[in-house]
Order: sequence, then C-alpha cells, then structure tokens
Amino acid sequence: MVSLLAGCEPRPVVTRAVAEITTREGATFIVVEPQAYYLRLCDAGEYPLSGDPDGTGLRAVVARKPGSTSGDEIPWSAIDSIVFSEPEGDLSGELGGQFCDGPASISATVRLKDGSKSRKQLIDTTDRGIEGQTARGGIVIPIRAIASLKMIEDRNWAWAAGIGNDAGKAIDMELRITKRTGEVRNVINPETFLGYEKRNGDRSLSTPVEDRYGFPAVMVGARILIPWDMLRRVEIRIVNGGQTLAAGDAPLAAHMVFSDGHGEDVGVRDCDIDGVPIDDIARIDIAAKSPARPK
Repeated sequence: MVSLLAGCEPRPVVTRAVAEITTREGATFIVVEPQAYYLRLCDAGEYPLSGDPDGTGLRAVVARKPGSTSGDEIPWSAIDSIVFSEPEGDLSGELGGQFCDGPASISATVRLKDGSKSRKQLIDTTDRGIEGQTARGGIVIPIRAIASLKMIEDRNWAWAAGIGNDAGKAIDMELRITKRTGEVRNVINPETFLGYEKRNGDRSLSTPVEDRYGFPAVMVGARILIPWDMLRRVEIRIVNGGQTLAAGDAPLAAHMVFSDGHGEDVGVRDCDIDGVPIDDIARIDIAAKSPARPK
C-alpha cells in the first residue's frame, strides 16, 4: 500500500538499462542506456547514419547466417553478465568486402538473470560499438574491445540526469583554436564532425559523417566524446610512425587538461572541429562564455 500527501503527485519511476563494461585494456565504465550499433561498412554503397542501432540488446550469430549483422537477440533486461573471449571469422576474407577487417563475431559466455549460462557467438559491431552515456560523456566501445560486461542497478547518478537532452550544450563554451600555422580562431560551441576514409590500395570509402559536440578522445579501448565544459585546454601532437590505429583514429595524440586541473594523455579520433581538420590544430583553449549582463 502506498500513501501520498495531499496535493503531491507521485514521482515517475524511470527504468533504464545500465551496463558496467570492462575493456581488454583494463578500464571500467558505467554506461547508461547502452545501445549496440551494428554498422559494417565493407563495400561502396549507401549506409544509414544511424548505423543499425539495437537498443533492446545484443545479437548472437544465427548458424545459417554466420557473416550477417542480423541475429538472435539477447535482451539487456535478461543479461546478468558476459565474459568475452576469442574473436571468430575474418571480415577481410570470406565474410567481408573490400573495406572491412577484423572479426565477424566474438565468443562469449553469457549468464542470464534466471541463472542459466550458455556459449554464444556475439556479432561484432565492426565500425561502431556499444554506445551510451558515462560520467565523462558519450562513449563508443567496440564489442571486440570488451573483456567483460555486467548489468547493474540504475543509481540515478547526477551526471546521468537529462540524458538525451544534449546536456553538454547547456553551457556556452568559447574555444580558442590555434592552428599549426599560428592562425587563431575563436568560436562558440563548435560542431565536431566525425567521419573518415577507409582505404584499400588506391581505393577509398568515405564513412557517414556524424555531427557531435565535444572533444573526440580515444582511451583504454574506448572512444569518448568529452564535453567541452569538462576541459580547460587540449594540446595535440602528431604521433610518429609505428603505432597501430583502429579505423577512424587519427595518427595524433593529445594531452587534455581538465577543468579541475588534472591532465591525461589520449589518442584522437579523425574529425574536424568548426571546419578545421584535427591534424591542422595544435591547441584548443576552452572557457565558459560570460553571460550577458541584464539591461
């Protein structure tokens, strides 16, 4: 029995899926409202920018369609935990097109909330990943980069309030972009365009361009779009040869200084910021725009 005070309306209860994901590089992220995007750009053609999202759960390989991105669905609501192990298949060979490489699926032990456990081949997300919101901003974690996953209770964290409302744009941020030529550009809330070219010999394939907000960092097996209001400055340098990069990662590294003063070194996604290619940028200084004074 529930009793309410007169004149008060019941507070709505929102049930959200929350996954605690640990990458193969050893980092753990709490991801609110995870969604797997099964985008596989293997041949020239038209592809949806949405990238075949599946908000209900993960997909397991169907025996009759081993190279497909469609499969039997395992709902988030049914999952207790998953341990990922060996990659299966080779998209650069018999299963893929000219512009794909990596595994078609990942072997995994799936434990459900009813106590049952089974071995599955979970379809790899290839060009995108499991995406959602973290305390550091929007995240993309390819399935092949995950070591383990566990579904946990939604604790209504303060950072997770207003998800889906693009909360990072609530504060006007002024960026001072310094190019490698020394030219300086000042902008307010610039758009970040994420898109890159896949190459195979002398042929190339352009991926769909995503319009986002924030700095596109690559760290510990994940791609995180850091909201500008979390940062004080970003220093970008060109990385020398010899580094193995994932598709869409630029040959760049960055030192980020957060608003609380601590610094971190990360990789950088290929992108342009306010129309400036990321490899032309040497430094970004970030400050909150002063509010207009009342007249």
